[in-house]
Amino acid sequence: MTFNYVPVAWFIQQLNLIFAHQWDLDVLDHDIVKDSQIWAKVKLTVRGPDGVVVTKTQFGSSEVKKTKEGRVIDVGDDLKAAVSDGLKKCATLIGLAWDVYSGEREAMTEAGPSVPQLLALYKRGEAAGLDKNATDDWFKKQGDINPRGVEPKEAVEAEILGAIPKLVKMAKEKDNG
Repeated sequence: MTFNYVPVAWFIQQLNLIFAHQWDLDVLDHDIVKDSQIWAKVKLTVRGPDGVVVTKTQFGSSEVKKTKEGRVIDVGDDLKAAVSDGLKKCATLIGLAWDVYSGEREAMTEAGPSVPQLLALYKRGEAAGLDKNATDDWFKKQGDINPRGVEPKEAVEAEILGAIPKLVKMAKEKDNG
């Protein structure tokens, strides 16, 4: 399956998988401009291993939908669309679907992780004392982030991104222990 854009549901799924539902989205402000455009300022907060907290703030927007007669249909849905747009922009700042929005990949696919994501996984594995084969074996056993038990190259992006913080934690423990 290929997307010309990345749906907000995909971002929510990835945030849940990567951060184990440890994330929040706050609407800091919003307004309607001339009954035609609605914007929202949102803040995404994610909590990673070892208490690391990252926040990103962005604006999202949406057109105010109207009937043929010019009456506003549902401003609540329009605000939700603006907030969703802001969430996608914040999540992109922490790396989700960055390759799609940066132009490194023409479209979003469910085929698997990008080469830079795989390289990051193996680099983190190496820092944790694992060679490539050991990282592959470790990854296949991570049922909480890799329920299918597949190798990294067969995984989806969220599974790879979910493994990286665990490897970072393993590397810190190795360095401290």
